[in-house]
Amino acid sequence: MKPLFLIFGCFSFIHSFAQTQESVPWFNIGKTNLIFGINQGSHPNLINGKVSGYASIESALTIKNIPLNLSMRYSTERFISGKPTFFRLSYDGSRRRGIDKSKYLGELNKTNGFIAKCFETIYLLEAKIAYWQLKKEQLEQTNQSPDYTIPGYNLPTVNSNLPTVDSLNLDSRLNIPAVPNKPEVPEFNKETVPNMQLDSINNLLDGYNLNLMDVNKQKDSLLDVKDKYLGKINSIDLKMPLTLLGGIDKLDLGLTSMSHGSMSNNTIPIQGIRVKGKYRKSFYDVAAGSTLPNRLFSSSVFDQVTNNTQNVFNLNQFYTVNTSRFISSLIVGYGNTEKNSISVENFYNGRELKNIFSNIPGKTNLTSNISGTWIFVRNWSWNASIGKTFKINDSIKRSFQEDLAISLGTKYRWVKIRTEITFKVKQIGNGYDGYSQGLYNSGYSKMELGVNSKITKKLNLQVLGIYQKFNRSNSDFNGMETKSGTLDLQWHVTNRFVLFGGYTLLEASGMDTLAKGLNHLGKAGFTWVKKGKTLRTEFSGLGAYSQVNRIDSNIRLVNTSLHGVLDWRILGAGLQVSMQDYSGLSAIYGVNWIIKPELKIHYKGITAQGSYNMLISEQFGNQSGFSCKISASPSENVIWEFTAAKWLPTEALYIPLFNTERYKPYYFDLKLRVFLNTSKK
Repeated sequence: MKPLFLIFGCFSFIHSFAQTQESVPWFNIGKTNLIFGINQGSHPNLINGKVSGYASIESALTIKNIPLNLSMRYSTERFISGKPTFFRLSYDGSRRRGIDKSKYLGELNKTNGFIAKCFETIYLLEAKIAYWQLKKEQLEQTNQSPDYTIPGYNLPTVNSNLPTVDSLNLDSRLNIPAVPNKPEVPEFNKETVPNMQLDSINNLLDGYNLNLMDVNKQKDSLLDVKDKYLGKINSIDLKMPLTLLGGIDKLDLGLTSMSHGSMSNNTIPIQGIRVKGKYRKSFYDVAAGSTLPNRLFSSSVFDQVTNNTQNVFNLNQFYTVNTSRFISSLIVGYGNTEKNSISVENFYNGRELKNIFSNIPGKTNLTSNISGTWIFVRNWSWNASIGKTFKINDSIKRSFQEDLAISLGTKYRWVKIRTEITFKVKQIGNGYDGYSQGLYNSGYSKMELGVNSKITKKLNLQVLGIYQKFNRSNSDFNGMETKSGTLDLQWHVTNRFVLFGGYTLLEASGMDTLAKGLNHLGKAGFTWVKKGKTLRTEFSGLGAYSQVNRIDSNIRLVNTSLHGVLDWRILGAGLQVSMQDYSGLSAIYGVNWIIKPELKIHYKGITAQGSYNMLISEQFGNQSGFSCKISASPSENVIWEFTAAKWLPTEALYIPLFNTERYKPYYFDLKLRVFLNTSKK
């Protein structure tokens, strides 16, 4: 547990240092969340059930007006997916540009004020020059002392407090040329005017003209300053940074993800570094690090079978990312990625870290893509990519075509009927390595046609058709061919009532061991919410159905549930009833009924909620479980949380310790949350 105290001690020192060193404005700690916790027991994402401790920090930092986000977590837990101990320091480019824009707008307003003063002074000087020029002409024509009064006109005085450009404290990077100070010109009052001769008036006019020339120089310099500030603001608004550092959108050090390429299916989490940004009309995305386990986990049998295992509806093998290997990426391009652009993408798939540290040679791959995006007609965009994998330390000989990949796509926005149509074609060779791009399969061709239409303001419809065929040489899906159609619907019937649903029909052939014939996957549900001054009512329902036909057996999953909740002032009550019917699986079968009465209370900073879970099962008989969560806030910036659960057998099927001697159906977690420089809200 020493690292926990080390992290907390370091953070406390930094925070106290920032508070006491008020004379150091370059460092500031903003909104900060601290979490300290301990847990024990079985959980879907824990490998063992031993006592484990963890601590985490999330803080918004500002160093020299550079916005940073700090995230750290230390834990003795052992996760199935993700990394229990990690560090991430992120630079937020959009937040920095927001700070710069506010600064430039402030300086622009200040400059506009100085320009207005310049024009005011110019008008006053021009009025004085015109006045004395008139008196000079009168004196020259009559050779007499002129009349020095003009009815209804009060002679103004020059503003002598006009600042110089050097005193404006403007951005030093603007390189404004120095402008000489305004010369002092003596003022003449009405008592001295009658004794003035022509030479005196000429001297006075010369002084005013010199003064006017200097003020005009200051005005012109300030107008240049204004243009430069407007240029900086426009570069921020148009997302076309004028400097390399100013164009950084994202910089992560620690836990981050790989660059997303034109062929990418999924984004791979890594522990390393990533920098993404723009410079003028160019863009770049660089990343390097080691991979992390990337497996989904859930206590729902339906979700586990349909989303986290290899089946006909889920052919991507993302769950096989269970080793740490070095990968990197470099994307450099020109143009606007959403309009017209061209880019070169490079992805390196290296050795496992244990082999690198042990100096064990192995196969590595370098994959390069050339990609482009074009808009030939308004609202109609095209994109294309071609890539090749270069094998390193690989003695197997392949044809040139096997290492190639090609993709072509188009998207059309039919604005009049609020519809978007997409079409994609992809051909991936057997030797093309897309691991670091989130492509875990190779040797297949794929076509997609999709329609996303907002039929009315309340009704949205999505239709997707997919054809996919694997090459005979593919070892995982030898010669498999699938055709599928998917329909998704969301209908906001009223402001309170929402209906949603989706259905996929898939025909499979060529590989009977995985699936054959017609296969079905569907979900449908509703939500109804009514909010009053003191009473809140919510009802929801969900039904899911999946059927996968195989040569020797069929897998059929049915899952339905109804849930109702009533919240009145400090009390809340609910009831959830679920029915599960599974066949064709070895781990679970038969009908399961689960009934969960719920209770919730909230009073003066204390919230307690829990449910008693009853199982009536053909396979497991009658069993019971529970779940509860209690939180207490003794002060505005502190929250204690306690969570406890006893799993039902239907929830614990995919817990690693299930059906072992070490398995116990309990899980406990005690957590302390501390909020600094902000309220818990």
